[in-house]
Amino acid sequence: MNKIKMIFVSVVVILFVFVGIQLNHLRKKTNKIERETAMNTPRQICGDDTLLLQTHFNARRTPVLRALLMYYGSAVSTDSLRAYAPTIESRFSIATHSLISLHIDTVLSLPLPNLNSIGPLSNGLEHDYDRMHQELPWITDQSMPRLWYYYHIDDCVGEESFLALKQKTSINPDSFDFIIVLTEAQFEGLAFSAGKVLVIEQPTEIAFEDRDGYRTDMNSRWMITDEVVHELGHGLGLRHECPGADHRFMDQDQATRYCERCSARENILSYCRDRSKVSENYAGAFSDCSLLYLRTVAIPAFLRGVRPNSNLAPSCH
Repeated sequence: MNKIKMIFVSVVVILFVFVGIQLNHLRKKTNKIERETAMNTPRQICGDDTLLLQTHFNARRTPVLRALLMYYGSAVSTDSLRAYAPTIESRFSIATHSLISLHIDTVLSLPLPNLNSIGPLSNGLEHDYDRMHQELPWITDQSMPRLWYYYHIDDCVGEESFLALKQKTSINPDSFDFIIVLTEAQFEGLAFSAGKVLVIEQPTEIAFEDRDGYRTDMNSRWMITDEVVHELGHGLGLRHECPGADHRFMDQDQATRYCERCSARENILSYCRDRSKVSENYAGAFSDCSLLYLRTVAIPAFLRGVRPNSNLAPSCH
């Protein structure tokens, strides 16, 4: 009888915790919707979904990718940005076990649009921070333009930064395999890839809707590089490894148990990887499963000038 009672209590506790986690997720989502509604902030709809598509690569004889490194904003100087380039190049080589080299031969910075101006998106919105000042009075003037992107532009910043590059410079983006964009503009998440454009936040605004918890984190060069290499993997067609550990669909304990069973957990494309390990002395790498795809599918494709067929990318666990 006691055993049955203990099982019953355990089930009740588990259900209670599960419901609590789900309610917390719902509360956060509801707060965000309420905040957006209160600030009357329509979301930007990206102007051209095909603009960033990597339809092909320029044919070549050796497996060397050419990239442009760009900072969109003013929080990182061009000189500081240049220090990222050799780190990204060397760590990409480590991650691919020297199967592929990355050459960053152009580094530049472009500012975000000014207050009361309209960005380069065809249906751009005016940069107006008055409502945000009212709703989030604890946010610094320096951070306000960054968070305006979170509420208005989100991941359309990939398209906006690409258009800014085309409109404000004489550089031909088609001469590069990838455009790596570090930006102070905030969006959902830390990094994403959209065709040939890879976007990573730097710095990151943390808990900005919480007056007491709000802070701004400048990520280390090693952490940024880890995210760049991760997104370059996606740019070559690779999928996430250990995909079941997506924290949007399970709580921390469930993710931990799942990751313990996933052999690819420390792969740089894994949801399970321990980002806290990333440092000057530790760099992530692609798993053998991913390297096989790079060797047999991705490299032969881009040497011929063809986009790698991501449908052939394995699901590595």
